[in-house]
Amino acid sequence: ARRAAPSRLRQFVAAARQIELERSEGAAALRLIRDTPPDDRLGLADRAELQTIGVVDAIAAEARERLDRDKPLDALGLAVLATDIGGRLAPDVYPAVILAQARANAWRERANALRFLGRYDEARSAVASAAAFLEGFGAVAHDRAVIALVEAMILRNLGQTDEALAIVGRTRQVFADHGDSKRELYCGMIEAMALFTDGRYRESRLCNEQLLAVAMASGDLESAARLHNNLALCAVELGEVSIANIHFSEAIARFNEIGMNVEAIRSQTSAGSLLLERGHVARGLAMLRDARRRFSACGMVEEAGLAGLDVVGALIVSGKADEARRLARTILNEFTVARLNRRGIEALAYLRDALDAEQTSPAAVDHVRRFIESLRIEPDREFVAM
Repeated sequence: ARRAAPSRLRQFVAAARQIELERSEGAAALRLIRDTPPDDRLGLADRAELQTIGVVDAIAAEARERLDRDKPLDALGLAVLATDIGGRLAPDVYPAVILAQARANAWRERANALRFLGRYDEARSAVASAAAFLEGFGAVAHDRAVIALVEAMILRNLGQTDEALAIVGRTRQVFADHGDSKRELYCGMIEAMALFTDGRYRESRLCNEQLLAVAMASGDLESAARLHNNLALCAVELGEVSIANIHFSEAIARFNEIGMNVEAIRSQTSAGSLLLERGHVARGLAMLRDARRRFSACGMVEEAGLAGLDVVGALIVSGKADEARRLARTILNEFTVARLNRRGIEALAYLRDALDAEQTSPAAVDHVRRFIESLRIEPDREFVAM
């Protein structure tokens, strides 16, 4: 084993130099991708000059950047291309562990984009694919932990809090051991949101406040923005409206400052809903209409629809039934064209018919909205009218 070590070391050094050269060529690959119509990009995976780890890494990094710039559909398209090219890489050109890491990284970015778009079943399948590439390798603990954290985020979004916390419990120390403070902070945020989900709002607030101090001390503006949003949600549940408004404003400002516009829109939606609840209808409607428009521009049909349903409820309260009917029909059409869960479409059809018959109320709109949200956790749940 000792005699073999220098040879193995030379192999990895040579591979590292080769991949570094390939990454320098990644810019040309990205230009080619940008110049290719989106519908034709998957065909690029067959091109031999693109079938390198350097190119796969460059495309995956670009997908991650697009996601950070709130272009989830672009990010997904690039991540799919990265996984397709990764699947074509020759197994005898690179050391097996480096090849596995590149493929796993591409599938992780694919899972992240799917998670962002609310396509959770596909996201979980992509996570499983990413993890499978790393099976049998001992020196990839951090890679495994990063993939597991994506799975934990998906599970939290699906309401499977206990499963998410179990993953966090296994991965948090790995991040600490590797000096990955940002992901260690993410683990803390998942734990704080679990307290929130359990209705332990004061404990969740305390946890988020402690994490915010850590984020601010380290200059982590993204985490600080997320924590301000979470603190706002805690304040809403505790009836502290003015404090909630302060935290929402901080979250929106910080998300916009670092270019994470979709996260800013999410905070804006929550703030708009809070304004409606407190009777500030004009301001709340303006914020929610703008949020709906911006979600639609990002291709986030479900998020746009949920913001739109908040608007529908407010329009009914304001006596603008005709406008509420038009918007409800538009949302139904958007869900139908996007082929979202048919049960959600059935619920929206019920709402449309009830509005047409002038037999609905804001409570019925909220019932439909909550049902559509619940499909993320229970996709086979049947809709029951009020």
